[in-house]
Amino acid sequence: MARPAVEWPIPVYTLEVRDRVVASYRIAPRLLGPLVPSPLLPELHRRQALVTLTFAEARCLKSPGHAGPLVSEFHLAEVLTPVRWQGACRPALRGQLVLDLFTDRAAIARLLRTSLELEPRFARMSQGPEQATYGCRLDPTGRPGNRVWLPRPLVEAPWCDDSLFDQQESAEAALLHPECYFTPDGHGRAIWATPVHQYARATTHVAPTAEAAPVLAELLGARPEEVTLDHVFFQKRCTHTWSFPPERIPMAHPSRLGMRSLISRIAA
Repeated sequence: MARPAVEWPIPVYTLEVRDRVVASYRIAPRLLGPLVPSPLLPELHRRQALVTLTFAEARCLKSPGHAGPLVSEFHLAEVLTPVRWQGACRPALRGQLVLDLFTDRAAIARLLRTSLELEPRFARMSQGPEQATYGCRLDPTGRPGNRVWLPRPLVEAPWCDDSLFDQQESAEAALLHPECYFTPDGHGRAIWATPVHQYARATTHVAPTAEAAPVLAELLGARPEEVTLDHVFFQKRCTHTWSFPPERIPMAHPSRLGMRSLISRIAA
């Protein structure tokens, strides 16, 4: 049979987010060694690695042509680090490696499990105005949670003198506009590279009134003082659009990340 003149459309999923808080932390590159599977390479800045903790108050997840949203009104928290992959005879692909992911909706967990073999963790989460502050909370069961408190009203702060980036635009380009999301499969054999387009109507650099990231330190196997806040962005009206199917990248060796997902799946 002849190939059709028009290709089938690529399936896409679009996440609509009201507010997104992006807190980036400086860490020593050695802490990422067990978590970044080869052939991915960490993107270093001034010989330091970066790990980003994001909080998202999501309005819905939808697919074009679908009768309605697939899921509405939920929260997501991601732990990401910028990486690159150099495939044969092609430009380097830069994106965010998903180190951990939390949600408070079972439907999101099922979708990620089915489409990417990614096993998210459930947690109590909240995000929004709280009297004089804007608070973000992530509380995994039985563990101290991550916190970020922002001032109200939100005021744009001058760029940090001690940041790894010279200016805000450089940080946004490196951390807020990945070409894809990299997610190791649950068996530790491959990495899925899913193209993504991220847009925000507004991105503001803010100075938090307080923050704490014990879950992040636990994931990295680091002491709290080894995880240092670099900067925080507040984003309004975001859309993140993923294109499927993802590209499969064979791992050069088993990943601690993939094996952790497999163990948690078996335990569940």
